[in-house]
Amino acid sequence: MTLIQACLGFALLAALLTIVPGADTVLVLHTAIARGRAPALLAGAGVVSGCLVWGVATAIGASAVISAWPAAYRGLRIAGALYIAWLGVQLFASMRARRDAGAPVLDTERAGSSRGFWWRGFTVNLLNPKVGVFYLSTIPQFLVPGLPDAVVGSLLALIHGVEGMVWFGLVVGAVTWARSWFENERVRRWLDGGAAVILIGFAVVMLVEAVGP
Repeated sequence: MTLIQACLGFALLAALLTIVPGADTVLVLHTAIARGRAPALLAGAGVVSGCLVWGVATAIGASAVISAWPAAYRGLRIAGALYIAWLGVQLFASMRARRDAGAPVLDTERAGSSRGFWWRGFTVNLLNPKVGVFYLSTIPQFLVPGLPDAVVGSLLALIHGVEGMVWFGLVVGAVTWARSWFENERVRRWLDGGAAVILIGFAVVMLVEAVGP
């Protein structure tokens, strides 16, 4: 397999994973609705950074380490499920606080810190076992003989990252286009509640898979 063949084959698989809704897409979508374009793109950049970590780690032998210590991987999966559940609970809490206080829609560009938005996206991706399984099962198949594994793994993860940012850009653009509708407080409450339910649902499935036989 040549490097070009590896990149094209992986790009196709990664594109399919990218457009399938997951916790990362829900996070970016909700951030775009609640905070605006720039914070949402920062969250997307955090997701992409998590992809790079998974790609490099897998290429240099993380799959062998995880096979040797399955308990460590199970712990990672449980941590990821709990973190995503916590994000859902936080959404419910903020939604209730706004309702009780009668607060207006938050300032979309100033609320929160840039580092916080990036970190949230990075953590959701890094602790998502489905992303880990994808990388651990595919990256080794696309490594090119004669080329450093870490370099190829980084390149493949970068391809996935570019696809992810394009997808997130489309999602954020759609939200921006419909901004006036999303600023309605009743709509916001429904969207916050829906995002919270979806995130907690993802977390429950992840936790059941992690602690199951």
